Amino acid sequence: MIHDAGRSLAAWLGTVLPQGTSVSLEPPDPKWAVSSRSQPLADAFLFDVREDTRGQSSSASLLRGNDGIVGARQSPVRHYRLSYLISAWAGGTAAENEILGAIMAGCAADEVMPSDCLHGSLLEAGLPVQIRCAPANPAAEPAELWVSLALPTRTVIVVALTAPLVPAARDVIAPPVRRLDLDVMSVPGGVPRPAEPERKRWERGRIIERHE
Repeated sequence: MIHDAGRSLAAWLGTVLPQGTSVSLEPPDPKWAVSSRSQPLADAFLFDVREDTRGQSSSASLLRGNDGIVGARQSPVRHYRLSYLISAWAGGTAAENEILGAIMAGCAADEVMPSDCLHGSLLEAGLPVQIRCAPANPAAEPAELWVSLALPTRTVIVVALTAPLVPAARDVIAPPVRRLDLDVMSVPGGVPRPAEPERKRWERGRIIERHE
């Protein structure tokens, strides 16, 4: 799912970035700060993955075949928040801020990632993938994270995806019983059947009533 989230984010960034801007998912390289670039670059570095348990179901769902019969149980869908540190590299502050501003505007317009940008398991799940720019309570402060990467000061933003992970169905349920065969056979030397208790019998009697 992490690989598919990165591919989906790169595809989405390609739809909102200024024309001619390339996308990278690699960790930022200090050499980028001193090298001249012929093509602007937006780098999305995944630095944190955390489970999002809000609204998560606690019960499994039943999977039915075309005949309507339950064939398996599936664990609840889990959601994970993937946080990306976004930096722009264009050889000038104005051009780099334009790249970051385009990403912020794209997040404001698309609270859910368009389906035509989704890849792999995220597309197959058929569930929404939320996208947020500069979310509240980030996993790490962007400035502190940037310093920990030993990079010179630069304006950066955080983009977070909340993506579903659909567990594979593992608990296969046996098909319903359609036929039951019973067989009776004598066992030599078997234990004799216990004698049935004697049933009580009612005796017939006659009552004679006399009147004087």
